[in-house]
Amino acid sequence: MASSSKKVKTYHFHSEWEEQYFFTEVKGKNVCLLCNTSVSVAKKGNIERHHTTVHSNFEKSFPLHSVARKEKLKQLKNQLIGQQSIFLRTVDKNKAATEASYRVSQIIAQKKKPYEDGEMIKQAFLEAADSLFANFRNKDEILSAIKSMQLSANTVMRRVEVMSNDIFLQLRTDLDNCVYFSLQLDESTDVVETAQMAVFVRMVFSDFTIKEDLLKFIPLKGYTTGQELFSHLKNIISSEKIPISKMVGLTTDGAPAMVGCDKGLVALCRKDETFPQFLSYHCIIHQQALCGNFLKLNNVMKLVVKIVNKIRAQALQRRLFKTLADEVDCQYGDLLLHSGVRWLSRGRVLKRFNDVLSGIVQFFKQRDEPIPELENSIWLRDFGFLVDITEKLNELNLQLQGRDKELAEMISDIKAFIRKLEFWEQNLINSDAKHFPILSEKISQNPLEPYDSKYHVEIVSTLKNNFKNRFKDFDEMALVAQFVGSPFMEIDIQQFATCVMQNFGEDIAATEMEVIEFQNDLALKSLVSSTKCIWSIVSKDKYSVLCRVALKVKALFSSTYLCESSFSNMKFIKNKYRNRLTDEHLDNCIRMAVSNYTANIKKIIDESECQPSH
Repeated sequence: MASSSKKVKTYHFHSEWEEQYFFTEVKGKNVCLLCNTSVSVAKKGNIERHHTTVHSNFEKSFPLHSVARKEKLKQLKNQLIGQQSIFLRTVDKNKAATEASYRVSQIIAQKKKPYEDGEMIKQAFLEAADSLFANFRNKDEILSAIKSMQLSANTVMRRVEVMSNDIFLQLRTDLDNCVYFSLQLDESTDVVETAQMAVFVRMVFSDFTIKEDLLKFIPLKGYTTGQELFSHLKNIISSEKIPISKMVGLTTDGAPAMVGCDKGLVALCRKDETFPQFLSYHCIIHQQALCGNFLKLNNVMKLVVKIVNKIRAQALQRRLFKTLADEVDCQYGDLLLHSGVRWLSRGRVLKRFNDVLSGIVQFFKQRDEPIPELENSIWLRDFGFLVDITEKLNELNLQLQGRDKELAEMISDIKAFIRKLEFWEQNLINSDAKHFPILSEKISQNPLEPYDSKYHVEIVSTLKNNFKNRFKDFDEMALVAQFVGSPFMEIDIQQFATCVMQNFGEDIAATEMEVIEFQNDLALKSLVSSTKCIWSIVSKDKYSVLCRVALKVKALFSSTYLCESSFSNMKFIKNKYRNRLTDEHLDNCIRMAVSNYTANIKKIIDESECQPSH
């Protein structure tokens, strides 16, 4: 018992032992500078015994306190430092090679390139370095550093996986820290017919900053019913511990599996007790595209598609048309194919067709296959009108696309377009086509034939009514969205409070009182011009209801643009040449390609063991 409780004595190294016995301290160990032997216990007796026993002849060559002894000590210490730096330099080289490997892998993933491209990039590095550094003294050292980069296909795959996981952890941290978030979901199939459901999240924080990013790409191996979509979404929420109580909105496309009344994904989410009360929207961009679907004008569109297919169906026909287009100096030398799936396809096909119309007429005349409609003034006016109206719909479509789009901004775009339709309708009633340049051009080509605008007025009127009917859901939120964007605007306070109660469950009386106090707060009014987002400086204690409403509105998605654009990336990443890419690796690659987050490569390297390339 006495021996176990005895205190262990600590010995300390003394600097004078360096010259006396040629010992030094390295990381807590006492090392002989002459033979690199270490002594476990730093007792003077142990060090002296080693020196006199092993190096007995040293005193004759280098007497104590002599200049030669001091120079020898300095030389040996410098040698030891050099040896240590070699080991450190090796570790630093390996870390630098690993960091370079991660950065190149990051670029490969962001550019949606195959893992195998890593070796190609390394080879390109070596070839370029051989020429660029031909006259450099350290050329061999540079080439050696490049060769040490780890860029095999398997290594790049692992690098992308590690960085993707790091990005997802950053997203999870933000989900825990945000105040509210909303989701957007859509589903499509990849090149091997596996259904993939994209889930994106939009988060709002207490300072009213916004972040949008990919939450998950979920593979659906079997059916794609509403129940299946809901089950997979629920599993992700459970496995990743997503704080679903913060969700305030869910935006989808109009497919029955998403918006079905009883068995759709949205309906099943509302029935589930773990989901809070939330708003659901049908994507504004999809609805805008559906509004224009009735614009068939079959007498025009069918003939255009028939002519395009006839020219492009055979290689010879297409070559002959290109040759003629060059001869007559057409703006474009080819026609575009029409696809009913792509949003902007119809407008682009019609615009290109109009640009090369003279060449098309001449082409078919040379082949003794004249098409009378192409020189018929009534058909040409219908064609011109269809080109103009689809161009306007395409412009609206492009306005609605993009990241970080707020609900108020998109509602404003839709309302402005409805107002334009009303204005164009009135102009066409008066036979004024100045806002339809192609139509005006076709009318001016035959000035003696009167322009009957009745048919075109009917189309614009129907389009206007379609827009008004389809966007009724957003009309309810328009007042709230406008208030959040311009809180000092004149509003009907009772109507606003009722809308807030219906959509967010806030007390009407409390909302009305806060709006009155807020709009008469002189301190806040004075800061409107100097502050980009007034809500970030509003007191959350004094205006608790309005701040909650503003945060929820800011968190809402209004389209599935991010899902749609990610499917384009999916088609590029998982193509016919990479059709064996697993679902996990597809998720990693898409996350690296679309995420706004950047992997913390320094942290990843510090936590990993760095080895040079084979």
